[in-house]
Amino acid sequence: MIVLNRNDPRSLHDQLQEQIRYLVASGRLKPGESMPSTRRLADQVGVSFHTVRKAYAALADAGVIVAHGGSAYRVAETAELPRSERLESGAAVVQEALRRLVSLGLDEEEISYLFEEQLELESAEDTDTRIVFVDEYTEAAEYLAAECSRAFGRSVEPATLVQAGSLTGVEYALTPLHCVRDVIERLPRADVIGVQVALSVDACAAAARLFEHQAVLLAVRYQDAVGPLSRQLRTVTGFGGQLIATVMDDADARIGTLVRQCDVFLYSISAARRARAHLGSAPIHHPVHPAVAPTELERVRLLLPR
Repeated sequence: MIVLNRNDPRSLHDQLQEQIRYLVASGRLKPGESMPSTRRLADQVGVSFHTVRKAYAALADAGVIVAHGGSAYRVAETAELPRSERLESGAAVVQEALRRLVSLGLDEEEISYLFEEQLELESAEDTDTRIVFVDEYTEAAEYLAAECSRAFGRSVEPATLVQAGSLTGVEYALTPLHCVRDVIERLPRADVIGVQVALSVDACAAAARLFEHQAVLLAVRYQDAVGPLSRQLRTVTGFGGQLIATVMDDADARIGTLVRQCDVFLYSISAARRARAHLGSAPIHHPVHPAVAPTELERVRLLLPR
């Protein structure tokens, strides 16, 4: 997972480039694998899509990724630099790291210890069990994978049901209980673990109070969330009124009107930044997202290998 440090003196797009290079070099991003769109990656890491676009352009110039289908990118089939260039670039990185460590007051023995420790940790990561969280739509998969990663202290990758069938090397697949059979069919070699997932209580409670003549506006970031999230809301709350689902877009002038006309405005986490401008017009508003109870996270953690 990509995490940017806003206190780092390096620019955000430089950090993003470096982390993508690492994911490619370590095999976490495979040759030919599609990269997230600029807007999707921007939402995931909390930066503007211009920052992602700049990082992608630099990586494409370096031959790490290649453009295809217009503005889309995929990992280059031969993304590795020649040995001489790798050594030259690596020497510059090590030299800068050594200077910073010496400036912190570390002696030669302490620096050697840190390098050996980090190499051991890196080797352990390279052989780590591949775990994915599979859900019906992108936002849920990303949100729940991140929640599990934090709870387990290890990497959990997101994937949708559509993507799951093309994944390789997956040893453990976590998925909501209603998706278990679908995931078993798509990942027959993985150990599939069903997880009890619920929608956020405040959002569901607000919708549950409405009658059939009232309306809910549901705003999401990606189209694939519209059907599954709408069905889940109706199933959980029993709401039988009008449910208007829309993909949040800054350029969509209808959003303001729809927010003022609805009785409850619900928005997904990925759509929160765009929804924020309209919250003052909504009579009732809540974020809506999947959630896993701490006790359930602990149960799942104990089922995974140490």
